[in-house]
Amino acid sequence: MLEDEFLNRVREFEGLWPIANDNLLAQDNDWWQNACLTHQDGQWLGHVDGYRKAAQLIAMRVADISHDQDYLVWPFLLCWRHHVELQLKNMIFLLIAISRQPGRMRPTHDIAKLWVRFEDLMSQAGFSEYPEMDHVRHTLSQLHKIDPNAQLARYPFLNSGEPARPANLTHIHFRLFHQAMERVANYLDATDTALRQELEARNDYETEMMEQYGDYY
Repeated sequence: MLEDEFLNRVREFEGLWPIANDNLLAQDNDWWQNACLTHQDGQWLGHVDGYRKAAQLIAMRVADISHDQDYLVWPFLLCWRHHVELQLKNMIFLLIAISRQPGRMRPTHDIAKLWVRFEDLMSQAGFSEYPEMDHVRHTLSQLHKIDPNAQLARYPFLNSGEPARPANLTHIHFRLFHQAMERVANYLDATDTALRQELEARNDYETEMMEQYGDYY
């Protein structure tokens, strides 16, 4: 009986199930659908900006159709949180290179710890703290409280069996959340650009000095 019901269900969706020659790496003539995975090798840009763009698309979708927000909120949160995590890690690596510090960054998904590490390195590298950093710190502390261990957006339950969602977290307003996160992302992006320019300028100067003065330099 159950088998008959299953077969009837399969036949109902005939044409929508996997087929024998499905190939996830197949190519076709619509070249604009073809994502190049190699031109950003060794760079953070594609990953950092990719999650931000995905969050933007989800926010636009909810604004346009006025429904599905209860489902799309999870990938929306995941994309924004992962964007921030990746951007902070990216800038930490830049600051380590600028300050020529040995060692490496400990693996973590904790945004609060990453922000502290970022601030420490900014201070050590001699970069001034701007008032906007207080606002970024405030927003990121809220994001950390919403999802401290990068589990809320991915799972309904933690490994302990406890709900991943804090009991006092019942609603997220897409537009207001998105606007706040866009402001944070703008600041982080500007900081990333400044750090890259600083590192590139120093490297260019040192290369020029080495070419001109060699080992004496």
